[in-house]
Amino acid sequence: MSPLLAGLLLTLCPAGAADLTLGGGGAWLETISSADLESGPGSDLVDSRTSLADQASLDVWNTGGATWQVVVSRTDAHWPTGARLWARRTSAGTGCDPVSGGEAFQEVFALDQVLFSGTDDCLGITVQLRLTGLSLDIAPDAYLTAVAYRVE
Repeated sequence: MSPLLAGLLLTLCPAGAADLTLGGGGAWLETISSADLESGPGSDLVDSRTSLADQASLDVWNTGGATWQVVVSRTDAHWPTGARLWARRTSAGTGCDPVSGGEAFQEVFALDQVLFSGTDDCLGITVQLRLTGLSLDIAPDAYLTAVAYRVE
């Protein structure tokens, strides 16, 4: 079995009044091979993969104490039909009061959607990614999508 490589590239879009900085792991690469079969030869692949809880670390700053929201979207460079990407917030960071939403995984689409929101400058908000829909029906290849975070 040839390995299936799913690559995720995290990027940032320019912000308005507030600024957003990406830290942490950045790129997430998964190599999927015969070792990922549910129960050995003749079975399908384990359906999902989850990144580290702190795959990305976001700093929202220069807010002037205002309320803001972080939106997320993705752009597929080469992506298999049936594979789905999800994101969730895994920490509230420090310095802000409060950060809300984004604790449950939500699917990331091409269109912007709010992942979470907060008030004031906030450092170290961590984000985790999940890839689902993996199957032997997906042709072995290198797949890539870019995840963009933006503050409004």
